[in-house]
Amino acid sequence: MQLSQERAFARPRDNVFFYRRNSMIEIEFNLWLAERKNCPRTLDIGESIDMPRLESMLGLKPGDVGMVLVNGAWARPDSVINDGDRVQFFPYMDGG
Repeated sequence: MQLSQERAFARPRDNVFFYRRNSMIEIEFNLWLAERKNCPRTLDIGESIDMPRLESMLGLKPGDVGMVLVNGAWARPDSVINDGDRVQFFPYMDGG
């Protein structure tokens, strides 16, 4: 897991600068999951990654996560995470 940096590069014939980012996702832990230590808040994923692999990389166990939002929308357990996505983890909740 590496933090990425933006890099500027120019196309010589156009004299136009572009900014290239590495494949970063933003991660948010909510409620008691926010108490986790040493968990990254951004992650360089390289290319796309599926949800089970991401949870494993973050050290999350199967019973830890009750709901996941990707870019503000409910995500299925087999969802694929892409560059620039924002992933929010919520624990199981009880009540009524």
